[in-house]
Amino acid sequence: HGVTSKVTSATATPMIAYKLNDKLSVGAGLPIQYLKAKLTQTSDYPMAGTYNHLEGDTVDIGYQLGAMYEFNENTRIGANYRSEVNHKLKGDLDLSYNDMLLASMDINARIDTPATLSFGAFHKINDKWEVMAEYQKVFWSSFDSIDVYNKGGLLKSDRQNWEDTNYYALGANYNLNDQWKLRFGVAHDDA
Repeated sequence: HGVTSKVTSATATPMIAYKLNDKLSVGAGLPIQYLKAKLTQTSDYPMAGTYNHLEGDTVDIGYQLGAMYEFNENTRIGANYRSEVNHKLKGDLDLSYNDMLLASMDINARIDTPATLSFGAFHKINDKWEVMAEYQKVFWSSFDSIDVYNKGGLLKSDRQNWEDTNYYALGANYNLNDQWKLRFGVAHDDA
């Protein structure tokens, strides 16, 4: 019986970019991601009152690639891919019964955060109006399981069976003057 499932992450991404010519720019980065997970559960097996507490953290690295093509000063499109990050958490698993610690062991767990692929477009119609569009796919299916290991091998595997999601957005800007801009937008996420 699940009590707590908490995953916290923070990402910093050093990037470099290079303008190949007047039209095309490319960029690359290394997302450095900190991940902390806490999972607790109770069970009536092997005896009532059994409580498991698993906690661990890690820092792992992925990669990110992007490109932007400018047709002219009013129109541009871009694409970005951020890889999944394969996390290998290290931490502890405590097993207790009625608040009495029965066992504690070092564990490691594997969790993959999803890759994303996105495309965007921008067009300036005139001095007043600008329009934008975006599409993003999040590859949640890569987050297929949380696997927990101890020195003896696989301790537990929780299947997730998540599905990939799609995000769509359309927007417009209306420039009232040099200081004020109105923004309009609609978005849909099939998650």
